[in-house]
Amino acid sequence: IPGPYAKYLFGILIVIFALRESARLLFTRDSAPAPMSDPVFRITVFFAGITHGMYASGGPLLVYAVSKKELTSAVFRSTLMAVWLVFNVVLIGVYFFRGNWTEKTTFTVLALLPLIPAGIWVGEILHHRISVRGFWMLVQAVLLVSGISFLIKTN
Repeated sequence: IPGPYAKYLFGILIVIFALRESARLLFTRDSAPAPMSDPVFRITVFFAGITHGMYASGGPLLVYAVSKKELTSAVFRSTLMAVWLVFNVVLIGVYFFRGNWTEKTTFTVLALLPLIPAGIWVGEILHHRISVRGFWMLVQAVLLVSGISFLIKTN
């Protein structure tokens, strides 16, 4: 499948996952996403790695898969932070090794660095103020926006 079409299909897949899970949360009394079997989880995480390699954005599939592991919101958040920390450290190493790290990259990273503690602070506030159900609905909303952004960027 040529790149733009695969990216478009990936966006559609994420939108479908997010809408399906949002509808399930809205129309049932469940307060967390439905669990996913271990084999399906492994396959989904594998494809998250593939899409990360293709588009540097395996995040939506990874978020979807990890949200299905019946974790508390705190464990969910810390798991994703740890995964993305490792991914980003590896990516920085690859950028240096390939010579892709530039002066502009350094300035961009330094400009964005203060946003990390701000994001953690906002996340902590939200974590303690919204319900479990609200948290998972917010996760699905972020996935929906992510999927839509793939569709918009593809066209």
